[in-house]
Amino acid sequence: MLLSWIQGSSDGLALVCSLCKQISLVTGENPVNIPSTYAGAVKCLHALLLRYPVYLLIDSLDQLSDDNFARSRISFLSGATCHPDSRVVVSCLPDE
Repeated sequence: MLLSWIQGSSDGLALVCSLCKQISLVTGENPVNIPSTYAGAVKCLHALLLRYPVYLLIDSLDQLSDDNFARSRISFLSGATCHPDSRVVVSCLPDE
């Protein structure tokens, strides 16, 4: 099953799909190929971050639910290798 549209970014899956969609739209990739599972969406994000130079600013990560450890461990960026010209900045309050 593929996601055609996700509203909001209240959990890790929604955030990752939204990031994939935005990077895809800017770069001309096909955004309908974003997997509907967390692991698949993270793999898609990692592929896009490696392929394209981006400046990715993620603010208020502490407002996410902690499904798949997206908030407490920032699991969607774990193991990611970015394009050499990319920069990723994440802001969040400390987890409780």
